[in-house]
Amino acid sequence: TISQGGTSTLAFTLANGAGNPAQSGINFTDTLPANVVIAAMPNVTSSCPSGTGVVTATAGTGVITVTGTTMSAAQASCTVTVDVTSNTAGNYNNTNAGNISATQRVDTTGVNATLTVQALPTLTKAFSPTTVGVGQNSTLTFTISNPAGAPARS
Repeated sequence: TISQGGTSTLAFTLANGAGNPAQSGINFTDTLPANVVIAAMPNVTSSCPSGTGVVTATAGTGVITVTGTTMSAAQASCTVTVDVTSNTAGNYNNTNAGNISATQRVDTTGVNATLTVQALPTLTKAFSPTTVGVGQNSTLTFTISNPAGAPARS
């Protein structure tokens, strides 16, 4: 869960098969849900032996591509992470059926991640009364409203 414009880290964990054999040529593309994009600083990381050079994650776009990932023999798993963001409040589901494609040498059955983006508080201001004569007073009121269901703010 993040606030609008906040950053969340999307993690892809690759689990190796029985006996943990060496793996190569692992490919997949994740098309992020509408209104979710790769953060301005994608902060791509990888614990896979192939490193981050096989991950394409361009800031402001909605597509993450992993091409040619490898895993060493006896390696049980590795993780690729990319920072994402959204400026639109809502719940975003990133699933195998709707978002993951171009898979090669990887089983994505049951892959599902949800990002919840909470609306930011709003600020309004108003004078009361709105019209005054010379030397008369008016009060300027600032109102901060936290949307329903949003967390406490400080």
